[in-house]
Amino acid sequence: MTDSRANTPSVVERTRPVKTGAPVVAAHFLRETAAFVLGEGALMLVPRAGEPRSVPVHDGAVLASAADAARIETGGDDG
Repeated sequence: MTDSRANTPSVVERTRPVKTGAPVVAAHFLRETAAFVLGEGALMLVPRAGEPRSVPVHDGAVLASAADAARIETGGDDG
């Protein structure tokens, strides 16, 4: 019997930590960019290569989000 685990790619090797500065309430992908929906009114866009950037989208909390590969829709308590 052979140990096949040595040939299995690890998810840990393909991730990196990201400091969001606020609670993450949802995560989506815009093609190869991870988009974290922050509960305090912003999106954190994290490209595969490059620096994360925060984009304010509401004056209050984000209450809902939905996405496809090209866009994110959010709803917040600011109307």
